[in-house]
Amino acid sequence: MVVRGFSAEHRREVLEVREALERIAVMHACASMPVEAMDELHTLLRRRKRAVEAEDEAAFIELDELFHLRIAAGTGLRVVPRILTQLRGFVGVMRVGTVRARGHLATVLAEHRRLLAAIEARDVPYALRALEDHLHTANYPLAADGGGAASLPSQAHGGGSGA
Repeated sequence: MVVRGFSAEHRREVLEVREALERIAVMHACASMPVEAMDELHTLLRRRKRAVEAEDEAAFIELDELFHLRIAAGTGLRVVPRILTQLRGFVGVMRVGTVRARGHLATVLAEHRRLLAAIEARDVPYALRALEDHLHTANYPLAADGGGAASLPSQAHGGGSGA
């Protein structure tokens, strides 16, 4: 089987679609996510912390994807989690062959903690900014050569990709 690579344009498009869907999920989470669903997210973060400590990137990535899907599912949305599940394959292919800086997993964990704190506070602007910062600084490999991140214009904050 031959897997075709993604051009920089395809990578940007996947990120834009993912970001649009996750923005919907985060807005709904801020408005209506029950505390039990937030507790589940906290449990996932604890499991991810153990994956960081064990330097188990495969487990971390699986838990990362689950975290994002649970945000969408925890709000009662039905379509958004299904489409995000379908996007997992694209993101996985984009991730193949990438090399991450030491400490990357801990950075992503901190970004997720910030996002969950904003959701718990029901603070939509802060949660959307945390999501944007995460998606643009976690560098789901967007550069055509896999060596860096392509920057996208910010939808909500006037063009900065913030970190």
